[in-house]
Amino acid sequence: MIWGFRGLGLGRPSFENLQQAAAEAEGRPVNHPYEGLSREAPPFADDLRKRGWQLDIRRGQVGHGKQVYGALSRALKTWSHMDLGWCDTNRPMLESGNPVCIAAKTLFLWTRNPLRIVYAAEEQYPKPFKGRRLLYGQSTLLGHQLAGEERFGLEWHAADDSVWYEICTFSRPASALAALTYPLVRKQQHRFQQQSFKKMRTLAIAAK
Repeated sequence: MIWGFRGLGLGRPSFENLQQAAAEAEGRPVNHPYEGLSREAPPFADDLRKRGWQLDIRRGQVGHGKQVYGALSRALKTWSHMDLGWCDTNRPMLESGNPVCIAAKTLFLWTRNPLRIVYAAEEQYPKPFKGRRLLYGQSTLLGHQLAGEERFGLEWHAADDSVWYEICTFSRPASALAALTYPLVRKQQHRFQQQSFKKMRTLAIAAK
């Protein structure tokens, strides 16, 4: 704890620390009224942005082939897409209801924030592309500096053998600290998306 804020620290949290923090937050409620909304988005409700929510959708092709899809599916299930040096998690199983604690470094501070996996599925991808799709969504809990939800998706399109990665997020500040530092928070969100895509593309090349 720093300056009276739980979840702030100077040192990187250990894996055991993240597991403990996730367990402590397991019973907390979601801190916004839109749990599960990211599963079918886009589109989002027209008035969501008017209510102060920031909407981010980043989607791109990361490789080709069912073998690459399989490798990236394993990476997603083991949270490699979030293992970026300055960001990490307690790496739970991708199952609905499991608690998540995300640690991230901003400037010289590490933050720990609680979330919950609210849906997770691997399924046949619908027409016209066919193929396979893996997706999961995690929603912020009471005590998180932000309110919102984030969906990660991976797709293999049988029609052209392409593999796609997607991050879909809606969020807004949930604390005075987050509101005060929100421009920096937004930069961190964009940095994470950019580096997560780079990580997945690197893993795709290695899987060929």
